Amino acid sequence: MSLIARSLRVGIAGTVAIGLLTTGAAAYSAPGAARHSSAPEQVKVDKVPTPRLSWYDCEDFQSSPIIPQCATVKVPLDYDDPTGPTTELAVLRLKATGSPAQRKGTLFVNPGGPGGAGTMLAAIAPAFLSPKVLQSFDVVGIDPRGVNFSDQVRCYSSPGEQRAAFDGFKEPFPISPAETSAFFASSRSLGKACDTTGAPLTRKVSTAEVARDMDLMRRAVGDEKLTYLGFSYGTALGQYYGNMFPDRVRAIVNDGVLNPVNWVGDPARPSELDSRIRSGLGAVKALNEIMKRCKDAKKKCVLGATAQAKWDRVMTDLKKKPVVIDDGGEKLTVTYAMAVGTVLGAMYDPAGWEAVIDITNLLYKAVTKKTADVDRSALRQRFAPKRAGMAGFPYNNGLESGLSVVCSDTTNLPRLEDYPAEAQLADKRAPNFGPAWMWYSAPCAQSTWTAQDDDAYRGPFNVRTASPMMFVGNTYDPATYYWEALDSAALSPGAYLVKSQSWGHTAYGSSACVTGRVDAYLLALTEPAAKACLGDVQPFVTNSSSAGARATVAGPLTPETVVRILKSRKQIMPPVANPWLANAGR
Repeated sequence: MSLIARSLRVGIAGTVAIGLLTTGAAAYSAPGAARHSSAPEQVKVDKVPTPRLSWYDCEDFQSSPIIPQCATVKVPLDYDDPTGPTTELAVLRLKATGSPAQRKGTLFVNPGGPGGAGTMLAAIAPAFLSPKVLQSFDVVGIDPRGVNFSDQVRCYSSPGEQRAAFDGFKEPFPISPAETSAFFASSRSLGKACDTTGAPLTRKVSTAEVARDMDLMRRAVGDEKLTYLGFSYGTALGQYYGNMFPDRVRAIVNDGVLNPVNWVGDPARPSELDSRIRSGLGAVKALNEIMKRCKDAKKKCVLGATAQAKWDRVMTDLKKKPVVIDDGGEKLTVTYAMAVGTVLGAMYDPAGWEAVIDITNLLYKAVTKKTADVDRSALRQRFAPKRAGMAGFPYNNGLESGLSVVCSDTTNLPRLEDYPAEAQLADKRAPNFGPAWMWYSAPCAQSTWTAQDDDAYRGPFNVRTASPMMFVGNTYDPATYYWEALDSAALSPGAYLVKSQSWGHTAYGSSACVTGRVDAYLLALTEPAAKACLGDVQPFVTNSSSAGARATVAGPLTPETVVRILKSRKQIMPPVANPWLANAGR
């Protein structure tokens, strides 16, 4: 799923009335009162002839008894020039398993990123969608323009050239002056390459362009209105669509929410992206709660009553000096940034708290010089180098496609040189995790990234939709802060907000309560009951062996499980949008 971390929300640590709230329901008008699609957007898309999708079986994707069908379609590169240059999109469909009478239409899905592949998510829909949803909808995933099997954004002429240019991205994020200098050099190379070799596609991949493509695909599959389920950054796509084409909304679910107003920012007051979307705060909230529950669990947790202090000691010591693993093989160095990135990645899993405790325990023994107690083999397993396809074949364009979207959509600081000071502020605001999230968007500095989409959408984001959108907020999400969901729901008239005390990134599939409410909304547009939701996996209550078993059977799973399933089946992985935080993503 890629890492851009996009979407963070605040969750109030002590008070959460975990559950589902309805925002503005009393003021909501009947669907007939919905605002029409904005005239410019309607004209842009409606003047393009409806594409004909020539579906064919694509057994290579088969991950269930349902054989997926694939299609490719050419869409305008620029909707202002519908007969001009085109770009090709890859589309995958799983047909509804129910009878024709049961079929309600098409469910479009997106896994986030930016840079995540919709085809991959749709291909394994039976692994994370409920049977009733599969009976009722064809499930369709689109690889957004620039991504995966669609025409790819490629800013370098070869993998070798890319690899050399990305040398400054080796660490999860820079700490030392030398690392920062190298990061700057790679960022400048990337910005220049994406405005030259990567053009013109890099100038036409904003979220608004993908929303236009999705409206065209909605028409191509024969649906009068859109039904959509988006995760993480995919919630930005859902909200863009709802506000650009409000009269064409049947049902939109946004799980793991990014507030589009914070995402876009204020051009008159440029600021660093994570200071607005607060992913770092979400990660800190999750980490601190794990340590608190460890303390409360007493003998059930190996770190004991001093769990938080041990984590703080590990972070303090690693900032000063890395841990060197020497077990007779090749030496492995564990840096502060590696430790932060690895723990952040672990927290994407609902049962990731076990890995967080284990990593903290291993590193605590290492930094306190209790060498006899250090499990070097376990440390090596946790921190084996992961390059996320940054070198070699095939060409991995995850970072390029992801940043092309981020830098097109968002308002950023004027210069790269502004970011080290922002990193210090981020570390005060969200210790350890703030800088990890902050550095991702640094290449978008205005003087560094100059490839811009003149048709990017900047709002409004408070348009009444034909049916109210649903927002799902997870209070312990390490990537999308809960308050982003709360604020987004408040923006959207009549919206439904589902609040769940869940772990990991996004909540559908990891909370039976959330899953039931989302399914009822998708199937019958049912307003969720105002009832608290709780994640199925809770630290020191549910172990990872019982949770992990779900990855091998049909039934609702978190989108992050998609990655594990694809790995286990040796299928091509969705691009990772942030190589230096390769395990994370929005």
